[in-house]
Amino acid sequence: ATGAISAKVAAYPFTTIDPNVREGLYACLDPDPAVSLGREPGPCPPHGRDASGRRLLPVLLKDVAGLVPGAYAGAGKGNRFLNDLVDADAFVHVVDASAETDASGAAADAADAAEDALAREVSWVREEVHRWIAGNVARKWHSVRRLAYHRDGTAGLNRLLSLFNGYHCTNATTRRALAVAGLEQEVANLGAWGKDELHRLVAAFLEVRFPTVVVLNKCDRPSARAHVDRLKAARPGLDLVPCSARIEASLVAARARGEVTYVDGAADFEGASFKAADAAAAAYLGAWGATGTLEAISRAVAKAGARFAYPVADFESLRGAFSEAALGDCVALRPGATVEDAVLAVAKRGHGGDFVRADCLSADGSKRRQAKLRDVVDADCAILKIATNRKAPWQRSHAAGA
Repeated sequence: ATGAISAKVAAYPFTTIDPNVREGLYACLDPDPAVSLGREPGPCPPHGRDASGRRLLPVLLKDVAGLVPGAYAGAGKGNRFLNDLVDADAFVHVVDASAETDASGAAADAADAAEDALAREVSWVREEVHRWIAGNVARKWHSVRRLAYHRDGTAGLNRLLSLFNGYHCTNATTRRALAVAGLEQEVANLGAWGKDELHRLVAAFLEVRFPTVVVLNKCDRPSARAHVDRLKAARPGLDLVPCSARIEASLVAARARGEVTYVDGAADFEGASFKAADAAAAAYLGAWGATGTLEAISRAVAKAGARFAYPVADFESLRGAFSEAALGDCVALRPGATVEDAVLAVAKRGHGGDFVRADCLSADGSKRRQAKLRDVVDADCAILKIATNRKAPWQRSHAAGA
């Protein structure tokens, strides 16, 4: 999912100090509009499709250093590492499903691991982030209480909302967290809030602001299966993805060397000599179905609420604005993105000129109209024909053939 492996990898804690940031790929989990329109999904350059036919799109990934217990209070690298998390749209929490390392990252004997070791590993990291945010908010809670007592309720609420803005979110995100926590009706009595209300809000905020996929890594190790099965039974509400980053890295490297034919997300690969040299790769895919890396990243993007716009040259052929393939082009946008956001994204890819107008077609083809810049990109406004006062390559070729 990330191409060539360039980040430092080693078997000791804090191998990663500064975040590794690079572009990777994910599979779009939204239904392809080509299917709704009765067309065969075609090529989608430049990244193509995965083994299941899903469109592959780029995403920026940030690999941050692992936390240690007590990070919220400064243990390990403490707040420095926690601060590295706040610009993420979603978390991919990687844990050692083999139980061959402990919470601090040191080597451990899987045979000695408690039955709930994996469940505790998943929980304490979330708890560290929760305590960090709760502590930050609590230190300034006196200002919320003062405004709630001495001014109207709106001033106290506005101060409360502002305490969460440092986590790269808008007031609307925190208001959603209030609703999820069941505290919407209690904001009128902010001055009387205690620890219970604060922790309910922070827990809901984490759920809304940082949706999380838990990656159960090292599933190629013999001890992993039992731990994974127990965690799935004990925590059915978690979004869990069994994974082997080692197998994925091995296949990606072999593909780069021309030794295998491997499609992202596939349950098998071609390459007799490599299969003989690394029998574990074929055995793992046979047992687990895929390496899990692409699936984990794809689910995280989906949970973050990405929206997709499909710029086309015309609504008849649905030829892409940049490619010849029908619905071949796609731009990913943040939740709540508008047509204006889509126009700017398309312009960055070379669709020059000043904006003139946009027309939109719904994903199922049933609705077609002129789009306003403030319209939200959704199922009713998904396929866009954008006109500018500068001819794009497809416009020039169309004019020449007329």
